[in-house]
This record gives sequence, structure tokens and C-alpha cells, in this order.
Amino acid sequence: MNMLKRGWRWLIGLLRPRGAYATETMKEFPDMLEADCVYLVGEESVPWFAALLCPCGCGALIRVSLLKDDRPRWRARRHFTGTVTLEPSIWRKRGCGSHFFVRRGQIVWADNSLTPATENSPNTIGSNER
Repeated sequence: MNMLKRGWRWLIGLLRPRGAYATETMKEFPDMLEADCVYLVGEESVPWFAALLCPCGCGALIRVSLLKDDRPRWRARRHFTGTVTLEPSIWRKRGCGSHFFVRRGQIVWADNSLTPATENSPNTIGSNER
């Protein structure tokens, strides 16, 4: 069964769009995170939170709650290609000020002036970061 599961993951990896973040589902938070991966932590069918390293390259850990009773909270939609969509956008109030969407494993910057490794924007307000 393990061999079948690994084969399926390999095939799905071939279908994932080039440059898309991979998605890992795990019961516990990993010790080390990879830069191009979104981690869904919790139960397989109902993850509790999503985590990723900030895509701007600053290395900050971003954790967003997926629990229905939490505020703010996000929704994670998994796709058959092994990618994930997180909704709504993620906007870091502290640090780099990145504001982006994760759509089908792709990082889509919310504002063209906020590109990877830019300084804080004076217009950065609000935070969806935990």
C-alpha cells in the first residue's frame, strides 16, 4: 500500500504546475519547513492550520488558522494536482509587509509594488498573520 501511495504522489507531482508550492499534510508541525511548501497541520480531513515560509524570502514563518470558530480564519482548498488554495489573502503587518494570495500552489502578489524582498510599504495596514 505504501508503494501505491508513493506512486500516486509521484504522478500527482508531475501534474503540478511548474514553480507551484507543494502541499504536505501532517499531524504535527514539522521541525523544519521547506521554502516552496504549504503545510496543512492537523487531521487529514480537517487540518487545524496552514503554515509556510514567507514567499518574499525574508524567512518569516506564517501560520494561519483553518478552524471555523477562530477569527481571523482561512479556508484551504486542496486540488488533485497536489496544490492548495488559501483564502482570503495573507497580509503581513509586521516585518516585510508582504501581501499575497496562494492560488493552486502559486503565489500571486496582491499589489505589484510589493514584490519579493521589498521594504515595508507605508500603506501596509491590517494583518492576517498569526
